[in-house]
Amino acid sequence: MPFEKRHLPQTFIWIRAPQMVKEMNLVPPSSAKEHYNWYKRLKGNRLRSYFAIESGGKHVGNCGLKDINADGRSCHAELWIYVEPEHQQQGIGEKATWELLAFAFRKLKLHRVFLYTLEFNQRAIALYLKLGFKEEGKFRDHIFLNGAFHNAVYLGILENEFKTK
Repeated sequence: MPFEKRHLPQTFIWIRAPQMVKEMNLVPPSSAKEHYNWYKRLKGNRLRSYFAIESGGKHVGNCGLKDINADGRSCHAELWIYVEPEHQQQGIGEKATWELLAFAFRKLKLHRVFLYTLEFNQRAIALYLKLGFKEEGKFRDHIFLNGAFHNAVYLGILENEFKTK
């Protein structure tokens, strides 16, 4: 479902949570006003598509595509997803990622979708590989987080590798 103003309060809580800051390598907004200004900038931005993830009528996460380049034959975008911890390992992230890929390849007509995650996030890597992503490389000591450097694993999927259900 499209990300709407009503999703801002819960997202503001998540985006400031230490676990999310760690997993997503974020710099959280300093105030609710700053967060709202981010939302206003989002509207009409053709380079980004954001969605709320709902389960059982509850807002449980967000996902999206950023840096969308739909020009010519280099069509690609970077995928990201967050599902709150108590709703993880229930298939919600898998379903949302699959729907986001369907949106990217069918509606936006992209050729490639890519992402990166930190190497210690093995559950996410396993999910992406299950959905058809291929590991494209590793950036060593890419992120400095909690006093240590961490490798980033880059994964990508091409339109002809995406398996429709």
